[in-house]
Amino acid sequence: MAGFEVTIEVRARTHRSIPTLIARATGDRLAFARSILQSAQRNVESTTPVFRVAVSQGYYSMYHAVRAVCYYVHGGDDHEEHLTLPSKIPGDFPDRVKWENDLKRARYERNRADYDPYPKSDRQFKNAAIEIIATASTLVIIARRYLREKGCGL
Repeated sequence: MAGFEVTIEVRARTHRSIPTLIARATGDRLAFARSILQSAQRNVESTTPVFRVAVSQGYYSMYHAVRAVCYYVHGGDDHEEHLTLPSKIPGDFPDRVKWENDLKRARYERNRADYDPYPKSDRQFKNAAIEIIATASTLVIIARRYLREKGCGL
């Protein structure tokens, strides 16, 4: 009964249906993924690039794109943990295993970029940054297409 009452309260306050609110939250998450990706791209293309930051931002773009998909498909944020999220990519997501591995690989590079106290130089992260940004760019597009096909009004 409590869930039903919350649904009525949310609809009364927002004047929107729950499916509409879910679609909006999903779209906002995907927009966040795109904005982080743009920031990563700016960091790489800058006259003074910061590749470590770009690696981290590229990973977070991927993370939030997948999180948007999982939120919409699974109906909530129960899978937001970094170690858990890759395995929760829906089975019908295009090239699911590839994206699971790409997200894990990007997380590994993000951990190196964020936590390695003794990197030789920021430039050692250049190739990883460029690769992760390219991967994230494709993932954001595929995630958007997938969500549209699932009926999310993006």
